[in-house]
Amino acid sequence: MGKQTTEEENSRLFAEMFVTTAHAIFQSINIKKLDLTSLNLMTMMLIYSHSGITMSELAEAVGVSNAQLSRTVSKLEERGLVERRHNEQNRRIVNVYQTELGHQMADEQMTIVRENLRARLGKLSAPERDELNEHFLASMALLAKAGIVKHPTPRDMDQAVFGHKLSGSHPAPPEL
Repeated sequence: MGKQTTEEENSRLFAEMFVTTAHAIFQSINIKKLDLTSLNLMTMMLIYSHSGITMSELAEAVGVSNAQLSRTVSKLEERGLVERRHNEQNRRIVNVYQTELGHQMADEQMTIVRENLRARLGKLSAPERDELNEHFLASMALLAKAGIVKHPTPRDMDQAVFGHKLSGSHPAPPEL
């Protein structure tokens, strides 16, 4: 029988895979060229994937105070990348949406990320890419079984990461 893996080893490997994957994606994005800070970029990414998210949920998801988030969103709003609107059902709630300009910038960056990932994965043979895909699918199934995800959807990932589903709509996942 094979070696028994501990929960600590599983957690370490999961964190390592997460960081490695995030690094591979962020290598493709030049935040200096975009004139964005890391906080701006993280905020934009959350707004892009959760259009209409409330300011409070966004602050929690980013991990900053409401005041810090307000300054960050103001800077993004001045550049025309996002817009804030009062919630129609409850005027005390402010929702944040991506503008057309913000959407274009995010789409351009996602295209660059996809192209870079395709180039890197293109170094693998077809059987190796098939094997990698099988391992990714098996990993997602095991993560679902462990309760980290129910189904590999953005809403379910919100639940796993933040402990609740975030408001706002999710765009369809991009094709890789």
